[in-house]
Amino acid sequence: MSLLVLGKTPDSFEGKVELIDAGGSSQELPLTFKYFTSLEYAKLSDGWGDNDTKTTSLAETNEAVVKKTFDQYAKVLQQILVGWDIDAEFTKANIVKLCDEYPDAFTAIVDEHRSTLLERRLGN
Repeated sequence: MSLLVLGKTPDSFEGKVELIDAGGSSQELPLTFKYFTSLEYAKLSDGWGDNDTKTTSLAETNEAVVKKTFDQYAKVLQQILVGWDIDAEFTKANIVKLCDEYPDAFTAIVDEHRSTLLERRLGN
């Protein structure tokens, strides 16, 4: 049995999410997540609600609102991911493209990161 060691947390961990494409097929997205302790994660996620999407006006187009939302998504994903293992560079532009082409991507990635960090369980 190994001994528990405090104060030595990993920098990152591997994970993946399943995304559904337009044809209904499941596509795997391998990811490298940044590691945060519970307190670090709480502090980080406190700032996620601070964005410009709250201050939309009726004069803004749907496209403008969605672009603001995707910019916020990219900001969050850049905070929690080190990168991904697909044939596209891990950039803000490609994160926005991912969110545009796979509407469930943002929620799936954030949920996987959060659940792995905060709800760790041993397998059966």
